[in-house]
Amino acid sequence: MDFFDSTKSIVENLYLLSGPILTLLAVAGIVQLFLTKKTLIINSQRDAANLAAQQLRDYCERVIPTLNKYDISLRKEKIQDVDIEIGEFSRQYLEKKLGKPRLKEIVNERLKLLYLQLNALNTLESFSIYFVKGIADEQIAYSSVGRTFCFSVEKYYFDIAFSRSKDDNAFQNIIDLYKLWRSRLDKEKLTKEQEDLLRRLNNINVETIDPIGTK
Repeated sequence: MDFFDSTKSIVENLYLLSGPILTLLAVAGIVQLFLTKKTLIINSQRDAANLAAQQLRDYCERVIPTLNKYDISLRKEKIQDVDIEIGEFSRQYLEKKLGKPRLKEIVNERLKLLYLQLNALNTLESFSIYFVKGIADEQIAYSSVGRTFCFSVEKYYFDIAFSRSKDDNAFQNIIDLYKLWRSRLDKEKLTKEQEDLLRRLNNINVETIDPIGTK
């Protein structure tokens, strides 16, 4: 097959050739776009994993010591944990559950440790934001500190809730990450219980006694 027709002008031949060339360029562009997107995804996943590892190191080196410092001070001052069912993260919820007099009493008791309290919550917030905003891989972090993070949020539930009114978004990243990981922990627990129950059911041998003469 001849791509160049001698009976036509150079311009006409170039016009005829432009179709296949443009098609090839378009295909090459699509392939390049696909490869670029794939490379971008791989790089993003690697960056998210690396950042998750950095945040886990920060959790061990900065967050946990800060929380421990607050805990030690609470024990020194003989301040007990607040026994309250975890619900809405708001001051109004605490008021409803504890009553205004008891709430005021607890707050006054903890005012002397306000600096340590805020420092502890701020470290949790700065840790949480990377995962809530999708910058770091939260699944990697969950496998390492998901349980201890949720335990800490539940331990400081009163402090977090009192810092928020209904229209206040203080420590929202802590709350969002807690809800995400708490639901995952609950699902894993229920799944394990279901599997254990099914295993027990399968191990039960149920026998029957047939009436005489029926077999």
